[in-house]
Amino acid sequence: MCHMEIIEGGDLFSYLDSTVRGESSMSNHSHHHHRVRSMCHCVSVDLNMGAGIATIFKRRFGRVQELKDQQAQIGQVATLYLHDENMYIYYLVTKERYFHVPTYDSLKSSLEAMKTHLSQHNVTELAMPLLGCGLDQLEWDKVQPMIMELFSDMPQLKIIVYKWEKGNEEIKKNAKKSNRKMNDNTIE
Repeated sequence: MCHMEIIEGGDLFSYLDSTVRGESSMSNHSHHHHRVRSMCHCVSVDLNMGAGIATIFKRRFGRVQELKDQQAQIGQVATLYLHDENMYIYYLVTKERYFHVPTYDSLKSSLEAMKTHLSQHNVTELAMPLLGCGLDQLEWDKVQPMIMELFSDMPQLKIIVYKWEKGNEEIKKNAKKSNRKMNDNTIE
């Protein structure tokens, strides 16, 4: 069974910063060169990434055209590889448009696609926010057991869940803008 660590008040992007410095949340540093780290979050097919934590991923990692070229559809995953950090960034495609909400089935399908990639590339650490539980409105008490069940056959995998992301005020501000746009678009 995989191990899940939930960090209250944690900063998802501090995980990346510690990776760049060669640190890890794992205590055994003797196997540093064997670890392959990763991060994931949910996106739409259009890869707009104009609201929520996705805006930070877009700004921090860029390469949006590279993601679009992968043509990932709902239930699939687009991937960026950060060579210098030996790290994968997973974009779980869970909905058609950025203002839609995903289903538990679309999240599960995307997680399964990511799991295949994780296994093929011997990824040992996966950092994530509360997947689908911010602007996407899914419930963590349903998402967490889904994740634990899906990855139960990967004992080498450590999942680190950050319950509070850096830039949370920015996320809230972007969410309000996005909701205003959605409301403006629906009023005819």
